[in-house]
Amino acid sequence: MSDENALRLLRRRVLDESESLGGLLRACLMLGAETGSSDLKAWANRELNGYDVDDELPKYRIVEGAPLFIDSISGNNWMRGQQISHLQLPKFAQGKLPEDLQFRQPIEELELMAGRSDSISLGIPGFAELAALWTNELGAFQSIERIYYQVMPVTVAGMVGRVRTVLVELVGDLVSNVTLDELPSTEQVDAAVHFHVEGKRNVVTFTSDSPASISGANQVSSTTSTSTGQQGDGWWTWPRRIGAAIVGVAVIGGVIVQIVKDWPF
Repeated sequence: MSDENALRLLRRRVLDESESLGGLLRACLMLGAETGSSDLKAWANRELNGYDVDDELPKYRIVEGAPLFIDSISGNNWMRGQQISHLQLPKFAQGKLPEDLQFRQPIEELELMAGRSDSISLGIPGFAELAALWTNELGAFQSIERIYYQVMPVTVAGMVGRVRTVLVELVGDLVSNVTLDELPSTEQVDAAVHFHVEGKRNVVTFTSDSPASISGANQVSSTTSTSTGQQGDGWWTWPRRIGAAIVGVAVIGGVIVQIVKDWPF
């Protein structure tokens, strides 16, 4: 493939809904290599392979205010899927639980989750400990069996759709400033990534005989978890908005199980 064809090929493919999102992101890796844009390569690579816990996460991969649920037992009654308010938590837990869920999996795993027919239950390290402490405050023959967040597949589908939209916007910006036989400069590609992915607006000056220059940047990030909390500080030390870092997915017996790890506390 010649340099002149890299962007043109992506332009033809990006509006085709039958094109796999993974394939389009791999084409972005090639375009990033040919234009020298490390920012484009980094974004495409993270979408394909997942975001590390230290990576800044795009806002479209964060679910704010995910509803909280419990499964409980009271006497002979087993109650499942009870949605609760954070104000219904025991006093010692109020204001301590994360409110944001961060989805860091590879895009192709998100696509699998988005295709599910039922809701997705997500547990985080410390919830088992919290359930035990909460049970100790209840009366006889009462217990909290499970605490978890729940999101609908359509929410995850929205994340996947947003990535495809970002690709269209990104390619649209790039092709609008060069001829079909040209590739954009490194600065142009980096600026487009900053704006459409990171929400940072750069002032880009285009000239006919020199690379683009950038001036200024105004900042405009079912099944429960099978992992356990880390040793050390208890769950009550978590910052309120640290977010549940959902970073992996496994298929066990046909059931998708979320793996949560590497909390920064």
